[in-house]
Amino acid sequence: LISKTEEVLQKDMLIQEKEKLYVQLKNLLARQPGPEVAEQLQVYAQTLKEKTRHMHEMTGELSAYQGQVNSLKDDIERLSKELGSVKHQYFTRRRLEFMQTQETMDDGGQQYEEDMGQPEPHFGGGL
Repeated sequence: LISKTEEVLQKDMLIQEKEKLYVQLKNLLARQPGPEVAEQLQVYAQTLKEKTRHMHEMTGELSAYQGQVNSLKDDIERLSKELGSVKHQYFTRRRLEFMQTQETMDDGGQQYEEDMGQPEPHFGGGL
């Protein structure tokens, strides 16, 4: 009877250890992700790939637009310099013309004073 009791106690202890191990494994499995999580992870991975591809496309477009902007800035700078040059030429020409007209007026003014000294003949005879 004693040996049977000891045997039963050992088997009880084994059963309790097995139950304890079972509960631990059950808790461990409860924390593990299920198949739904794996599916969701695949969806997230696919979405990430698409967004990464789209981001690379947009980066390429951005580079192209930045190139256009730089090109247009260069054109604006070149045209501004060209405009400044044309303005400078225009005003230099205008200044020269003004100086020539002043010289002509000075010469013409002296001639006019000389002409004023002698009265012009007057042919009259009218009513």
